Amino acid sequence: MVRTVRPRMLEIAASQEGFLTVEQLEQSWSRVDARTALRAMARAGELNEVVPGVWLHVVADPAAGNIDVAARAAWVALEPAVPLWERARRDRARPDCRAVIGGGAAYRRWGFGSSPWPAVVHLPAGTSLPPVPGEVGYVWDGRSAEDVSWFGPFPYIGVEAVLAGQFGYTVDFDEVALDLAEAHQRFGHLSMEALLRRLEVIAASNAWDGPLSAEAIFAALLTRACR
Repeated sequence: MVRTVRPRMLEIAASQEGFLTVEQLEQSWSRVDARTALRAMARAGELNEVVPGVWLHVVADPAAGNIDVAARAAWVALEPAVPLWERARRDRARPDCRAVIGGGAAYRRWGFGSSPWPAVVHLPAGTSLPPVPGEVGYVWDGRSAEDVSWFGPFPYIGVEAVLAGQFGYTVDFDEVALDLAEAHQRFGHLSMEALLRRLEVIAASNAWDGPLSAEAIFAALLTRACR
């Protein structure tokens, strides 16, 4: 049976950046057969279960241990039966809020390295949580199209929101200013309006004022980044 199912499993994983789910396999096989095949491939060292029901082929990430992988799996678990590219096409066409990967996972995905900022998935209001324990948090703060950047079929908060969020978590002017300067070098145009807007959200949520008002943070980061 595993020999029959395995080619389709590899096909699904190859089309989804290494991910596949029990629910996707159940569209062609029984739940028992799907789980049996997944466990057999896991024993053979081909698959890792990142979160319950969401598996990743080792070719995509042999370790399957960083927070970006965990955040992607948590995002997949929100709608595990829907193929990733189908979901991406649907969400790209929507102007309203959708689930988006953020936190330290987005910081890592944008190329800034590791961060103590935990990985989160931003959810539109009313979204039900999947029963997925683990290191990824959920916040009901869905993002509209203008605040989303796509990496393959996965949506992430934009780089301006990443920089603002990293500051909100670390309150480290020098580190975030270095990130801002690096982002300007690597990506060229950044929206200063978007950065200030996200800093305003961060400052308001922390009740910051004075030297930690959004305007003061924004000015200090720009000054340091331009040195």
